[in-house]
Amino acid sequence: MHTAVECLRIIEATYPDLRIQTYSFNNRGQNNDVLIVNEEIVFRFPRTAHGARQLRAEAAILSHLQNRVTLQVPNPLYLSLPEERPRGGRLGSAPSIAGGLGPSTVGGSAPSIAGGLGPQRVSLGGALGEADSTPWWKTTSERNKGTLLTSQQRPIGRRARLGRRGRHEERPAPPPEDRPGYRGPDGRFAWQRGQLDGRLPWEKEREESDRRRLRDHGERAGRAVSAASAAQRRYFVGYRWIPGEPLWRETLLTAHDPRTVQSWADQLGTFLRELHEAPLTDTLSKLLPGYDTRARWADFYKRVETKIFPHMRVDARREVAAQFETYVGDQTNFGHPLTLVHGDFGPGNILFDNRAERVTGVIDFGSGGLDDPAVDLAALIGPFGYGEAFIRRFGRTYPIPQGYLERARFYASTFALQDAVFGLENGDAEAFAGGIAPYR
Repeated sequence: MHTAVECLRIIEATYPDLRIQTYSFNNRGQNNDVLIVNEEIVFRFPRTAHGARQLRAEAAILSHLQNRVTLQVPNPLYLSLPEERPRGGRLGSAPSIAGGLGPSTVGGSAPSIAGGLGPQRVSLGGALGEADSTPWWKTTSERNKGTLLTSQQRPIGRRARLGRRGRHEERPAPPPEDRPGYRGPDGRFAWQRGQLDGRLPWEKEREESDRRRLRDHGERAGRAVSAASAAQRRYFVGYRWIPGEPLWRETLLTAHDPRTVQSWADQLGTFLRELHEAPLTDTLSKLLPGYDTRARWADFYKRVETKIFPHMRVDARREVAAQFETYVGDQTNFGHPLTLVHGDFGPGNILFDNRAERVTGVIDFGSGGLDDPAVDLAALIGPFGYGEAFIRRFGRTYPIPQGYLERARFYASTFALQDAVFGLENGDAEAFAGGIAPYR
């Protein structure tokens, strides 16, 4: 886990000409810590070596998609990434098989903010939810408007796909001079004057709380969150903010004009067709090697049997066993071509302009890679997605091939199990508790 001060110093050392005037920080994501600079540039710092390699693959995918898709996607402009090839097969995708393939994270931005945010300052305290009971995903100006920030400022991934939003924790406000956003008489931040050790008081308190929680969760959890190497901590990707807010399920279900809903379906169907038909370059082929989908799901089932079954009800074990054995045993579920996928194509990663009633962009390609294109339908038909009726509206721009919906239903049914496995293997007690809840 990074701190705001550490991220600021890394960015300043790598891009000394970038003038940092305001910033906000979010370290509540599963895989990345996020720093938003000058209210327009989103920097993501991976927490693990796997996350660093995945971030490199994500940057390559995003660069490849520029001018190939009609919706805005993040455009990586600031890069500090590892050069080595990833080890052990594919780099992500989702529904990703928790643990072995790596989870997803906070999403990014693209071309320009296009008149989006205005001149307000975003303080670190506001970003973390200090000093009052307003949820941390709202800035001071957004509180007055009563609107949610885009998911570029909050943890994205399995939790967002399942519809969970950030949890606010009450903490006393630190004195102004202890905040990294406080400028002294000389006009410089405290971290620039060397007056902070890299961890703020509430960050130390949170880290101690996290360590206590993980110790309670078991020795495996403690090992899973061990400190990353010094070189890995310097890796990051930065891109400009995409304007818009998440197209939540509630927004779509309460839309009264069928033509508006159909226009959203047309836009998203076009995007998926463009994404799934995008050709692979030699670079992407090396970063995203193919794999045996049947073997991957069989391996995941073994991990569920070994690690999750002991925590499940007897009848739930029988149901899950029958579900996996039926799916893995049917050869028709495999052998389909792999394509580029978003990997976490849920409502939290789809942005739209409420005034124009148009989709503006797609963010968070942290789970992107080569996979069954049906995985991009899974999050849309899951319990917090838009439902199959909406997916069938894609027919005008992206006719759903035979078998896609059947496979998507299976993938969506495994989301909770993926959370449980990920939480147990990576020391995330909250993810494990949320994933195992339906089976206890």
